[in-house]
Amino acid sequence: MLPKKSVFALAVALVCVGLLGAAFLYPLFRYAQLTRRWEAQIRSQQDPAQLQAWATNLLATHAREASRRLTNRPPAGIPTSRYGPEIWVMAGKGEGDYVRLVWGGGHLPPWGIEVGNIDLVRSGPGVWRPGICFFTP
Repeated sequence: MLPKKSVFALAVALVCVGLLGAAFLYPLFRYAQLTRRWEAQIRSQQDPAQLQAWATNLLATHAREASRRLTNRPPAGIPTSRYGPEIWVMAGKGEGDYVRLVWGGGHLPPWGIEVGNIDLVRSGPGVWRPGICFFTP
């Protein structure tokens, strides 16, 4: 039988570990909810043709550059938050140039959308239209 002080110390330690675990896991859980909602919002409110026109305009402006982060604002209808998006021009990768909007970072896994010309080939459940694909970790 353990002394009462040891049982109390063990209980306090377990509560602290539980609280720390919850504090770490809650942002991940909340972020997963947000990404599902953002994808649904983009699919329902964004015109794919306008999104591709925005992306191809950025690609034309930055065609000679290697992949780089831009400071441009995303088009209307794209959700913004403290998690992003960061806008990257992905050029010269040999797979077709595209614009990547990325949310997340730090201990949050990256999530986002890649937008290029209709000849940008992607496969899987994230493909929205030819040249537009959502990606998850």
